Amino acid sequence: MQHRAARNPRADRVAVSNALSHQIRSDPRTTMTETESLLRAIGANRDDNTVRLAYADHLDELGGEVNEAHAEYIRLQVRHHQFPSLASDSTRESYLFRTFASRWRPRIPGFEVNLHSRRGFPCRVRVSASAVLAAIDDPFSWVFDEVALFVDVAAADLIAALQSPLATGLTELWIHAPEGTGSACVSAIASASFPRLEQLILNGLWLTDSDVRQICIATGLPRLEALDLGHNQITDTGADALCAAPFASRLRRLVLANNNIRSAAAARISRRFGTALVGGLP
Repeated sequence: MQHRAARNPRADRVAVSNALSHQIRSDPRTTMTETESLLRAIGANRDDNTVRLAYADHLDELGGEVNEAHAEYIRLQVRHHQFPSLASDSTRESYLFRTFASRWRPRIPGFEVNLHSRRGFPCRVRVSASAVLAAIDDPFSWVFDEVALFVDVAAADLIAALQSPLATGLTELWIHAPEGTGSACVSAIASASFPRLEQLILNGLWLTDSDVRQICIATGLPRLEALDLGHNQITDTGADALCAAPFASRLRRLVLANNNIRSAAAARISRRFGTALVGGLP
């Protein structure tokens, strides 16, 4: 009779982390802790639940009331994400969140973390571009999905911030920038790659038709489905560029209110995007 070798959870966890971490840019001279390695793997593979569950195992192994509560919370949220038709233990999940979330929340200088969670981790943050750059090697900064980014750096540094591990894994990006810097923001976005980005908010940045054309030809937005360009300086030329954009057929939400689009172009936009167009046009 053959005896099956006992399962080694830690070995399984390390194997998962190592397999997923091969994409991560890191200094080979740096020795990462297991916590750091797992967090980096989560940041580099945000759609994958396996490494999140491996991190939950790791928290259990570390022990302590907060770690064990977070581990349970991760498993509950991942289970609900994987099997949405099954009844979730919302009472237990709510208790864990109310009691412990403020204690397991990552504390990163300059990051204003919203406790709203997705699959066990906070998913929303308000942060400046300079703070993103300062925390670029902190794996706790890699796990967010939705960012309101406040631009406080020069163009070259903004490009670096938008190419950071945090930015490249986002599903939602909302840019806040001083007057006169909107075009630089668009150029930085167009030069980066956002393989998961679904919603891009560029409201009130004084953008022009040339900025819209840059967005339309950007190749790093393969999953874009919501675009907010309200309160800018877009004219009929920019509106027509949007109608011909490669992502036009994917858009489920487009905001163009309070621009300089005339009636004829507004009619073309309305025909092209139908119910995806929100907020009204002239």
